[in-house]
Amino acid sequence: MNKLDFTQRVLDLPVFDTHSHINAPGRPLAARNFADLGHYFWLAQQLKGVGWKESETMNEAVAEAYFDAFIKTENTAMNWCLRRILLDLYGVVIHSPSDLLAADRIIRERADSADHVRETCRKANIRHITQNLVSQAVFPIVPELGVLVADTLNGPVSLFLEAPSEDVVGTAVSSLQAAVDAMAAAGQKGARIDFNLFESIENARWRSELLDAIFSRLHRHGMFVQMFIGMKRVPTGSFPQDDPERITGMIPFFQKYPDCRFELVCAAAGNCVNVVQAAVLAPNVHPGGLWWYTFRPSMVRQTLEQRLEALAPLKCPVLASDATCIEWCYGKTMLVKTLIAEFLAGKVEAGWISEECALRTASAWLYEAPAAYYMPAMRII
Repeated sequence: MNKLDFTQRVLDLPVFDTHSHINAPGRPLAARNFADLGHYFWLAQQLKGVGWKESETMNEAVAEAYFDAFIKTENTAMNWCLRRILLDLYGVVIHSPSDLLAADRIIRERADSADHVRETCRKANIRHITQNLVSQAVFPIVPELGVLVADTLNGPVSLFLEAPSEDVVGTAVSSLQAAVDAMAAAGQKGARIDFNLFESIENARWRSELLDAIFSRLHRHGMFVQMFIGMKRVPTGSFPQDDPERITGMIPFFQKYPDCRFELVCAAAGNCVNVVQAAVLAPNVHPGGLWWYTFRPSMVRQTLEQRLEALAPLKCPVLASDATCIEWCYGKTMLVKTLIAEFLAGKVEAGWISEECALRTASAWLYEAPAAYYMPAMRII
């Protein structure tokens, strides 16, 4: 096997991003300035860890402060993504503060270019990007790009949590059932729910009734649910939280509703292996993309290992970019593709799988697995 050729073949594969925040209000599809790239939440966390102070402007002093933090965090995966974005999409390498000023000028020049968006998608072969609101799933520049997995069902649950009671739970159940029916009537294939909302319900029976209302209706319509798990949200912020009973507690639902696919998008490292085990046991359970604090090279490698040895690749979407603009979708896509190529090349060289199997696996992880049930009617390439 020629490792360079193999890597390039993986980098050229089509991509189906299963979660992003692109195209949201106040977040245009393409970056408008350097801040849209350099202040990306996950990168900004790391920059702030070395004393960087976020600024709304860009001038020489701001560029010098950013460059100082940029160099100090050059070892991180998010820094790698930013460097890849700037080099591949804008031809900029950051060697000094003046390069940041140059990058800002170039980004502003291309911000309104439809060709820039299309070229970014072409370079990473990004075919589809999943959004959670109808308005955000429409991409006029690249009409085929947007795919809707609506988070409509979070609304009735959040409303219930404002004043939970025996009377209100019945109303919430009816609202959830009606919402799923409406989604099915509109031709939607699946729904997103934030599982932390349900975990915050202390009454186990109420929690079960609400989940049952959702899963029973999805089962009836042959739809899937994209469940975001592993996050603890508090007024001061959010953090990952493992719970060994989180997945085992869901097994009765997996068994009761075989016509509902459960895609589990996990932010807690320990629960990732629990998700794989559940997918081994239940045909309708799918490990989803790595999200929040599990989107790190070490976690990606560990999860690829767990999935490769236990599951058919067609059960396992791997990319949930959480991107806020098309350029960050590009950068995080290239990171995941690079990690997949390195991992699978090692397996081929060690004799565990053939090169052909490795390429089939990469293709399924990146595109065919989500396409199979996000868009059942589309031709698998």
